[in-house]
Amino acid sequence: MPTPDWREEKAKLVIQSICRILTLPNIPQPVREELGGQALWNALKLFSNALEERLGGNETKWSPALVQLFMNKPGQCDQWLELMVEPEFSAGDYWKRDGE
Repeated sequence: MPTPDWREEKAKLVIQSICRILTLPNIPQPVREELGGQALWNALKLFSNALEERLGGNETKWSPALVQLFMNKPGQCDQWLELMVEPEFSAGDYWKRDGE
């Protein structure tokens, strides 16, 4: 069975690839929706789960809001991935602060 580090690395590569595609001009809306609704959602969920397993703790790294964030500003993908890797990052706390 793949290790959390391996799953984290592979999911990150998929997320980065999707983000690069989303930065391209003139992507048809159905393609954009498929990338976000399926591929990005699943890759972010897998990435979050791998992080949680590797880092331990009770805080969740996952939020469905991540998908919209990455879709709306795919150019900041690497920045958000780095933020998520921080041990103190909690999706719940982050989204509460972001909404204030």
